[in-house]
Order: sequence, then C-alpha cells, then structure tokens
Amino acid sequence: MKNIWTQLALSVTCALLVGCGSDNDSDSTPTPTPTPTPTPTPTPTPTPTPTPTPTPTPTPTPTPTPVVADRFVGSWLGGFCFEGRRSNLTVYKASDNSVRFTTETRQFEKQDCTGAVIKTYVVATDDALLTEIAPTETSGTTTANRVKYTDRYRNAVASAYAFKGDGMCAVSETASIKDIQTYMDSVDPSKVVTCYTRTNVEGYSLLKPTVAKATASYRLLDNQTSWANFLAQANEQGGQGFALAGSSLDVKKANSDFPEPKNLYIKNNASTDTYSYKIADVKTNVVANVYLFWLAEIKKQGESGFAYKSSLGEDPSNNYKYLFVKNDKKSVTYSYDNRFILNSNANRTNILAAFNELGAQGCKLIYAGSTFTNNGSSNGTFYVPTCVNSSAHNGTYSYRYFEMPTSDAGFYDDNPTKLDLLLKQQAAEGYHLIDKDNAIQFFNTKGYLFERDSESTTSIESKVFKADAIYKLDLPSEIQNRLQDQGNLGWFINVKLGSVYSNTPTYFDLNTGVIFPN
Repeated sequence: MKNIWTQLALSVTCALLVGCGSDNDSDSTPTPTPTPTPTPTPTPTPTPTPTPTPTPTPTPTPTPTPVVADRFVGSWLGGFCFEGRRSNLTVYKASDNSVRFTTETRQFEKQDCTGAVIKTYVVATDDALLTEIAPTETSGTTTANRVKYTDRYRNAVASAYAFKGDGMCAVSETASIKDIQTYMDSVDPSKVVTCYTRTNVEGYSLLKPTVAKATASYRLLDNQTSWANFLAQANEQGGQGFALAGSSLDVKKANSDFPEPKNLYIKNNASTDTYSYKIADVKTNVVANVYLFWLAEIKKQGESGFAYKSSLGEDPSNNYKYLFVKNDKKSVTYSYDNRFILNSNANRTNILAAFNELGAQGCKLIYAGSTFTNNGSSNGTFYVPTCVNSSAHNGTYSYRYFEMPTSDAGFYDDNPTKLDLLLKQQAAEGYHLIDKDNAIQFFNTKGYLFERDSESTTSIESKVFKADAIYKLDLPSEIQNRLQDQGNLGWFINVKLGSVYSNTPTYFDLNTGVIFPN
C-alpha cells in the first residue's frame, strides 16, 4: 500500500512538472523557448580625421647679390655708325670683378644704321679683358668704375667706364667722378665712338639652336713633342669625357710671327661616356699596298671595338700611323667595306651611286679618294669609297652633293648666306653636312656633301659663320673663348676649323673623322 502512495505521489509530482518522459509526452504543452536578448550592435568608433601635414613653404632661392661685373654684362651697340654698320659689343662675366668684351659687326638696312638688321655671319673676336674693376662711384645719375683694361694683344692700361641710363662710355681713368658726370651729361652715347648703348637685340654670335640637345665644353691644348705624349694626352682627356676633335691645328703663338699647333678636345656635357685611343703603325714600302694594308688594319681594330679616327701621317719613312678611338661605355664593333672605281670611270654620277650603294647596306662613308692600289685583280689608280658599319646601327645612309656656287668672276664662292639656306633646306629632309672642304677629292670642283641616317629622328640645326673659328692669326685664348661661347649655347663643331656648327653632338665631317663613336 505504501508503494502505491509513493508511486502516486511521484506521478502527481511528475505531472506538475509537465511530463517525465512517458509515451504521452506529445500531448503535453511545451515550454516556450525564451526569446534571446539581441546583442546590441556596437556603435563604431569614428576614424579620426588625420591632421593634414602642412606643405612646407619652399625656401626662396636667394637673389644673388649684384657685383660690379654685372653692370657691364649684356649686349651693347657702338656709338659710331659707318655705312650702315655699328660695332656690336657682347660682355661676358669672367669673375665678380672682371669681364670679357667680344665684338662683331652689325649691318643695318640703311646707311644711317636704321632699318632691319642684315645677317652677315661674322665671327666674334675678343676685344678686351677688364679686370680689377673697382667699386662703383656715383655722382648724380652717373656712375663709374675704374678698371684695368687689357686688349686682345695683351697690352694693359688703366681705364674707366661710366654709365648713365642705357649708355656706357670709356672715360679718362684720372678724371674725378664730378668731371665724369659733367661729360656724361653732355654726350649722346649713341653718337659717340667711345660709347655704347645697351640693346635687347643680341648679336649673331649669341644665336642659340631652337632645340639644344646638350652643351659642349672645349679644350685647346698644346700639341705634344712625341707620339707617346700625344697618346697619353688623348687618353687622359678621353678618360674625362673629352674626345679628340682635331690635332695639330695652327693658331697664333704669342710674341711670334709663327703659328703653333694645338689639339682640340670636346665634351658632350649631357653624356658620361669616356674614350680610349690607340695608334697603329703599318709598315710598307710598296705604294700599291698602302691602301690595302690600311684597310686590313682598320678591319682588325674594328673587331676589338676601335673605330678609325684619322691618319697621323708617315713617320718615319714607310711607316704609316693611324689613330683609333673606342667608346669605353659601349660594346660596339665595326666592320668596313669599299668599292673600287676605275679612275677613268670616276665621274660624279658613278661616285655618288657607289656612296649610296654602300649606304643602303648601312655602311657610313669615312673616306673617298683616288689612290694607286690593287683591286684584287690588278694594280691601278682607283677611286675607293670606304665605309664603316657599326654593330649598334641598324639603319641605312643616303648621300647628296651640291656644287658650290661661283662668283661673278667665276671663282667658287663659299657664301655663308647661300650655305645657310642650303643647310636648312637639307635639314628639312633629314640631311646634314659631312664635307665642305672637298675631302672626297672631286676633280676641279668644290661643293657640299650631305648625309642622311634613316635611324635619326633628331631635329637638325646648323650655325654658319663666314670665317673659321680656329684661325692661325688668333691667340689660343681667343679661340678657346670663341668655341666655348658657342658650346655654352648648345653648338658642337661640325667642320674641322669651325665655320659650321651643329646642335647634334655625333655629327662630324670627313676631314675631322669620328669624334664621339657610337
């Protein structure tokens, strides 16, 4: 009985607790699942706006403090007019208290020096060097500086220059500043032979290329007394990036009636290339072998990366010296080709056809002339165009020739105005000058040979002068300055003595030979 009550009590308890796992569980009311409390979405912490870094105010480039030399620098027109011409003075700063004067002639359309300026292609000459420029003295609107004046022949005297407005006059170095003021108040600098007027129209010597690809640095150095010393000089300069442009160029020797030889080097300031030189000796006493042995030598040197530069002559007898150059920064080799044209067939048509035949094969002309040699089957006098093919070049070359115009008297006239026009016309079609001094040895004629490189897309510009930059009656310092003034503008010497410049560093003429090998 007790067990029955116990079971009953358990059953009631179990029922009150909503089922205890019997077969009737499905009939019981389930306990509802409690709704979970939603997890609150956290409020995102805002990303702080970064404090902008203030752009630093650039430190302005300080304006250089003017020095006494700056007063002279610029272009000036001489006060004396003669038959439509005035002196055109260009003043270059040499140091804080020294300047260099150069002069050229400016030709005007009218006899009274008015009207348009006519281009005359004159070469600028060093006129004077002013040194020891003293501090500026002032009286009223006049200022003056006392100087040491050295002329182009190295004669030095004390002098002074006065300024008022746009005028500058040479005045007595012993005059007081008051007396100088009185003089400047009394003259018109544009009408006095010892005066100049500042002008914004620069002389022809200051003409820049429209597209300057680089500037050039020039060095005119002493010729050497031995081939070993010459080679040492060339390699020393080459190691500094200065390539040999010409050797044994005659210039005036100071205090002498005789010229002295100099070697000209040039550097492309946009390039880090350096250059090595070697001299090869070729011996033969057989005239017919001279050309053939030379050809064999340049082929051998080309295989090792040395390009033929020029002949150094015969020294001693039957020993021929040849100069070669290598670009140290480029792995380039050179091969050579030629043609033998029997002298009786060596007319201009056949010669130009040979130039262009070789050029079409990517072979660039380096030599052309008549010589007694062997063409492989017989000895004879042949015209032998010879060319070089660089492993770095994949284009072709083409050539044009124009005969030099003649004067009314029938003489050949290397007219700078006509040459300037011809250079521009040919440049428009991609041609540049490679010979104006008959290096190609055309018989009884003079003219201009042009070359076009199919690989070149460069803008070709030239600058022509009516005289050579390297002149045997000019002192080395004057020639150095003349060349460097053009180099600073972006002009590279394009013919041996510098009557034509180019804006393209790699151009050279046949008389000069390669300068910057590539």
